[in-house]
Amino acid sequence: MGIDYDLVLTTYKNIKTKNKNIENDECNKDMRKQTGHKIKKEKDVGFKLKTPEHRKFLKYIAVAVLLVILIAVFLRFNKNTDYTDTNPEQPPNISEEHNQQAQVEEDVESVENGFQSQQEERSYVKLIEERESDTVYEVVGKDIDLEFKVISDRCWISVKSDNSQDYEGILVKGESRKFRANEVLYIRIGNPKVVSIVVNEEDLGVPGGDKPRNFTFQRRI
Repeated sequence: MGIDYDLVLTTYKNIKTKNKNIENDECNKDMRKQTGHKIKKEKDVGFKLKTPEHRKFLKYIAVAVLLVILIAVFLRFNKNTDYTDTNPEQPPNISEEHNQQAQVEEDVESVENGFQSQQEERSYVKLIEERESDTVYEVVGKDIDLEFKVISDRCWISVKSDNSQDYEGILVKGESRKFRANEVLYIRIGNPKVVSIVVNEEDLGVPGGDKPRNFTFQRRI
C-alpha cells in the first residue's frame, strides 16, 4: 500500500490555514480589548475633567490670566508716565510773548486811530450859542461848506471866510451862493426870514427874524 502524498499535502494546508485563522481571531480579540480599554480610559479622563478638582484648576488658570492682564496694563501705564516725565513742558518763549503783546498793542492803536479818523471824517453842526442878533455854530469836519439860498423876496448878505472878505451883495428869490472856509466862516444876513442855510450838507432851515443877524461857523480843531 503506497502513501498518498497529495492527501497529506492537502491535510497539512488545511491544518495550517486553521491555525492561522485561530491566530487572527486571537489577535482581533486582543485589539478589541485594547481599543475598549482605551475608550474606557478616555471616558474616565473625560469624567475626571468634570470633577471639582478640574473646575478648581480652571479657576486658577483664569486668575492667572487676569493677573497677567493687570500686570501688562500697569507696565503700560508706567511707561506712559515715564515718557511724560522725560518730556517736561517747555518754558514759555519770552520773545514770542513780547511779539504777541506788541502785535496786540499795534492792533489796539490801529483801532483807535481808525475810530478817531471816522470821527474826524464824520461831519456835523452843533449850536453852541444863540442871542438876539448873534448865533454861533461849531462845525466838525474837514472844512466848512455853506450854501446860502434866497427862498422869497430879496436879501443882502456879507460873507467873510477865514477873516477875509469873500462876498457882499444882494440876492433875489431863487438865487444861491456857496462859500468855503477852513477855520471860520462869518455871515451877516439883512433879512433872515427869507433865506435858508445848509452847512456841510446839514440843513439848518430858515433863521427867521425881521432884524439883521450875524452867524458864525467855527470848525473844531
